[in-house]
Order: sequence, then C-alpha cells, then structure tokens
Amino acid sequence: MMDALPGENMFFIIDENYLSDNNVAVFLAGSQDYSITRNEITNSSTAGLNLVEEVFSGVNPKNVTIKDNRITDSTQAIVIEYSINVSIQGNLLEHNIRGLSFHICSLTSVKRNTFQENERTAIYQWSIIPFSRLSDKIPQFDENFWDKPRKTPYPIIGTWSFLRYPIFFKFPWVTYDRHPSSEPYLKGG
Repeated sequence: MMDALPGENMFFIIDENYLSDNNVAVFLAGSQDYSITRNEITNSSTAGLNLVEEVFSGVNPKNVTIKDNRITDSTQAIVIEYSINVSIQGNLLEHNIRGLSFHICSLTSVKRNTFQENERTAIYQWSIIPFSRLSDKIPQFDENFWDKPRKTPYPIIGTWSFLRYPIFFKFPWVTYDRHPSSEPYLKGG
C-alpha cells in the first residue's frame, strides 16, 4: 500500500476483476480504507477474499467495503480476521464450502447478500479481549437471502471465547438476521 502524506486520506479500490483457480484470489494484510467491488472470483482452493491483521506491525484491516462481488465454487468465499468496521453488501456467495467466516472482528455489517447452496453459510468467532461493547463484536446481519425464502429470523451460529490463564474457554452464541429476504438478489445488491 502506498504511504499517505500527513493529512491525506488514502482509499483504494479493487474493482471489476475476474479471478479464477487461485489459492487465495485476494489477500490483504493490515490494509485500511479500501473497497472490493464488482469482482468475479471462482474456484479458490483456500479463500476468495482473505483479510487479516498484518502480523509484524499489528495493523488490522479497517474501514473496508466488500460490495457486489460474485464468489463461487471456492473452499471459503470470504474470510475476515481481526478487522474493524467492515461492510459486506450485495454479494452473491454460492456453491462454496463456507460462505462467510469472521474471526475476532468489530463493527461488521452483513446486508443484502445472497447465500445459495453453500455447505455452511456463515460463522463467526469473537473474544472479550480486547474489551469493547458486546454489540460491537457480534456481526450485524440484515436482509440477506439464505438459500430459500424465509419469513422468520435466520439463526447464525458463532462462538465467543475468553482466556483465563491457563485455560481457553469457548461458548456457543447465536445471532440472527431478523429481516431475511424472501428472494435472492440479482448479481449484486
């Protein structure tokens, strides 16, 4: 990523690419202030999109928009780890082993996406460390299509964990898409 001058905001866009037969089609470590839009990703053996913390600097992905992408036939469509303020909107995730996976993220919004024929649609894990409001930790799902028309809230199973030395505890947690869509969105929201 390019360095910004003092006071200058950097924003970059990954837009309108066709990526096929990769291990990971798009891998970004610690990048901030960007969008991934209108890409078609297929047949990724590990993940279509993978956003992670940059380990050496400790910089987390932040202020990211993932919108109007089509990710198909991959092991995992989208994997996001240790991120802050991510919006996932209008994507089509189909025929993947896992559609969406979050690991210790904050302020995440998942809205108006279509999940079709994935073996597992969405999972998340969060931790009470670092301390922040519970509502900031749990991904917010709204108006997504989940394989078939639904009139009742759709449950998304996750886990939360904490460390009490020397034991690491994990507990199941359920959140809901309270307003699931009754029909799939076209390619993009």
